[in-house]
Amino acid sequence: MESEILQELLNYGALGIFAMYLIARDVSNGKKLEKLEDKRQEFASLIDQRLDEIGKHLIEAHAKLDQGLAKMAEKYQEDRMKELLKQSKRTRTQTAIKPRGEE
Repeated sequence: MESEILQELLNYGALGIFAMYLIARDVSNGKKLEKLEDKRQEFASLIDQRLDEIGKHLIEAHAKLDQGLAKMAEKYQEDRMKELLKQSKRTRTQTAIKPRGEE
């Protein structure tokens, strides 16, 4: 079949030879494109795997940050309560109640 097609193209002389060249180039380019597409697919799958790993690390980091922020908020609240207790003790000792008339 292919030899019949080639024979027919050769009957057209230079135009047939040029047509064979174009066909051969197209077939060659198609094979190259298939190889490139396979490599692209492999690379894309590697990128997807790496992005999944990075996503997992980000989720873990986010969880750790949330835990740390919660602990900081709790500590801040405790410190604030201690400070308020200290202030209330100071206020009670500084403001002695004086009987009426001694003001």
